[in-house]
This record gives sequence, structure tokens and C-alpha cells, in this order.
Amino acid sequence: MSSKALGSRLGMTGQGVRKLEQAEADGTITLKTLARLAQGLDCEVRYVLLPRTSLVEQVLTRAQQVADAPVPATTSQAGALLHEAE
Repeated sequence: MSSKALGSRLGMTGQGVRKLEQAEADGTITLKTLARLAQGLDCEVRYVLLPRTSLVEQVLTRAQQVADAPVPATTSQAGALLHEAE
């Protein structure tokens, strides 16, 4: 779709649309502006955060952390240590 055609749908000039496109390319576009553009294109905006690592990798890393953690003394072991200290 041309800038002029999109501008017509949004009620703005082709030059205004090109400025919005430049803001998107520069990483300075706002969600409000994206929503307006989406409306003009009969679309919806979906804002998502995607993890850099896979869920499997996260689970395996956490499992290794838990496995490497020191094991606390059990109640009976703690009681025996207390009696030895007396």
C-alpha cells in the first residue's frame, strides 16, 4: 500500500505516513501510534516479550542450580548436633 493510500485511511498526508515509517525504523514509534496504524490497516497490535533462551534451557539451568545447592541438615541431624554441643 502506498503512503498516500495509508495516509488517506488514517486521515493524514503521505508525508506524515513516511514520518511514522521513519519513527518505526528508528525505534522511536509509540504503541499509541502503532495502534493507529494498525487500525488503518484493519489489524491489531500484539505486544510481546520473547525470552532469549528456550524454556527447556531455562528449566535445565534451574535444575542444575537446585542440584548444586547445599542440602540443609534434616531435623534429626540438627537435633544430634545440638546434643553434641551440650
